[in-house]
Amino acid sequence: MKINEILSDKAILIEIGKRIQTIRVMENMTQAKMAKKTGISLSTIARMEQGVSVKTDHLIMVMRALKIIDNLEFVFPKEELHPIELADKREKKRKRASKKTVETQTRNWKWGDER
Repeated sequence: MKINEILSDKAILIEIGKRIQTIRVMENMTQAKMAKKTGISLSTIARMEQGVSVKTDHLIMVMRALKIIDNLEFVFPKEELHPIELADKREKKRKRASKKTVETQTRNWKWGDER
C-alpha cells in the first residue's frame, strides 16, 4: 500500500509497522533480537509492528538497528539554498509562522465577503 495523504493516521501506522516487520524479517532478526539490540521492550516492538503509536525515539532506534536511518533524510530533507537565496535569507530569517496582517486580509477582500 502506498502511504499518502488520503490514508488515515491509523492506516499509516499499520503500514509503517508492516514495513518495519518486513525489513526485520529480511534482516533475519527476531523481535526478541531487535528488542535486545535497541533496548526497547519486546512488547513495544510487537506493538510497533501492529501499527500502535510509539514514541519517536523508539522509531529512531528501530530504524538505526535495521540500518534504514538514512531514509529520514528523504522524509526531512535539509533545506539547501543557492548563494543568491542565501543572501536574501540572511536579512531576516523567519523563526515561526504568523497570522495574516490586516493589509493582507484587506487585499484579499472581495465584494460580498463578510468581515
